[in-house]
Order: sequence, then structure tokens, then C-alpha cells
Amino acid sequence: METAQPQAGAVGKVFDLVEVITTFLPDWLEIPVLCAAGLLVAGVWAYSLRGRLAARRAARAVRPAPGTDGLRGSDYLGVYAPKPQPEPRPESQSESRQEPARPPGHHDRQVPAV
Repeated sequence: METAQPQAGAVGKVFDLVEVITTFLPDWLEIPVLCAAGLLVAGVWAYSLRGRLAARRAARAVRPAPGTDGLRGSDYLGVYAPKPQPEPRPESQSESRQEPARPPGHHDRQVPAV
């Protein structure tokens, strides 16, 4: 559905609010208030940009943890490293020929056919 007027977003509503506020101000005060608001917006933007750049810089400059000898991440687990697994011993031939265990109560009796 199209209307003759475009739908106002949040930014448009902010500008409408600024326009309403500045109509109540005298002319000699209107321009300094608008400049102060603009400086406030620019300052907030610059501060957030500074934080994003600092976070990116910190993520790129990864320093090894003390005592890791230059290893990073999962290369150094310290006391949390898994213990080495013992090597599996080869099976003897006598163990490989054993029959599988049978459930209790199982007998080798033949059931006559009916």
C-alpha cells in the first residue's frame, strides 16, 4: 500500500523533535543549540568508533600467555592437557578365538521341531 507521504523513520522523528524545540528558542540561541547537538552526536560517534578500533587492535595483537613458550590457544593446556593414552597391546590368538559370552540361563539344548 502506497501513500502520498513516505513513512517517517526514527531519524525523521528526531529531526521533527529538533525542529519543534528550536521553534521555541530565540534566533540568537537557535544556531548555538543546533551546533552543540551536532557536536554531541559527532562526539558519541567518535567515542564508539574509538572503542571498536581498540577492540580490533587488541584482537590482532595476541600475546602468548606466560609460561607457554610461544604456544597459543589449545596448543598449551598446561595441567588440563589430556594424559597420554597407553598403546593398545596386541591380542593373542587364544583371545581372538573365544566365543562371545552367552546370556545367563542359555543352554545348548536342542529344541525339537514340531
